[in-house]
Parts: sequence; structure tokens; C-alpha cells
Amino acid sequence: MKAPARSHQGWALPTVMAVLGLGALAALSLARGVWLHANLLRSDGDEWRARWAAEALLREAEQDLLASFAAAKDARHSTPAPDTVPASPFIPHTLAGLAQLRKALPAGLCRDGICAPDALEPTSAAVWVQRLNTAARYGQYTGGAALSSSQINPALTERSGYWLEAFANADGAQTTPLWRITALAQASPRSGPIVLQAWWQGASDTPTMGRWLSWHEVLP
Repeated sequence: MKAPARSHQGWALPTVMAVLGLGALAALSLARGVWLHANLLRSDGDEWRARWAAEALLREAEQDLLASFAAAKDARHSTPAPDTVPASPFIPHTLAGLAQLRKALPAGLCRDGICAPDALEPTSAAVWVQRLNTAARYGQYTGGAALSSSQINPALTERSGYWLEAFANADGAQTTPLWRITALAQASPRSGPIVLQAWWQGASDTPTMGRWLSWHEVLP
């Protein structure tokens, strides 16, 4: 009767070690699942913050455009005299002003968020990220909240901006430039940027409002 008892005692240690090993594997699997779930939630949060910031930048860009029709204007929102070469970019509200803007901006270049390309060029989100140092920032030209004091969305304080590209309208009845607005926002360095583009048209030479023609999200 004692020999079987010794045999059972010999299996006790491996059995305990196996149970402990399985418990450790289960704990590691649970920890990894919690970590993956937390990263997924963080990634989703970053994407939504960036998307909301990009949408806010589209509205900010519209206010920047409408400021060129206000009674009191600064240099950015005033068209210089026809016989002068502009010293800095400005927002034109006529096709003649667009031609004058191109004297201040070489083709393919942007300054202070204003661009005047000769032709429409499709660009990826990565290209706009590289141009971020030429973008206009949230609140920079509209008298809104300062960048450092934005409490609405942290994505608006860093790694965000918008561009205003002016084009001549193919419709001869339109006397105002056609604008392509590009808004970029990135919630954190670990997340990808959200880039939204929209087309905007002023109603006339002296509009109080413009109209959105279309919009889409720029792919990476």
C-alpha cells in the first residue's frame, strides 16, 4: 500500500508547477488583452479628437475668408493697389485680386496658409503634414482663442492648421475666386493625421456669406 502512495507524491510537484504555469499564462493573456483594449480606446479617442479639430478648422478657414469682406480690414484681408507688388500674401475676393496674389506667391508655394497654385494638384495627407509649417493656425487670423489657451480640443493647439488655395472659377459668371480649403489635425505623434478638404465659393464680390460646394477626406 505504501508504494502507490510514493508514486502519487512524485506527481505532486509537476502538477503544481503545471497549474502555476497555466495560471501565469492566463494572467499574461489577460494583461495583454487589457493593454490592447486600452490602446484601441486611445487610438479611437485620438482619431475623434483629430476629426473634430479638422472640422473646426474648416469653419475657422471660412471665417478667415469672410473677414476679407469686412468693413475694417488688416493687410491679410485687404487687396493692395493694382500697381503694387504685394509684400505678403492676402485673401483676394476678385479674380483681379487673385492675379495680383500670384505676384506675391510663387507657384506651388504657400505662406501663412494662403496658396495660389496655377493648376489643381491632388495631394496625399503625408504631403500636407510636410507643409504644416506654412499653414494658418486656429485663432491666428480670426481673433479667436489663442492657441495656448484652447480648452475645447487639445488637437487644435499643436500639429494642426489649414490652407486656403485660390483658383479661377471655370464659370465665367462667377467673379470671386474658388477656394479649396484643406484642414489638418493630428491628436498625438502616435496617431495618424486627419485631413479634410472642402470647396468654398463666395456668393458675389461683396458677400456676407459663402457656400460650401463639396468636401472629402484626404487619404494617407
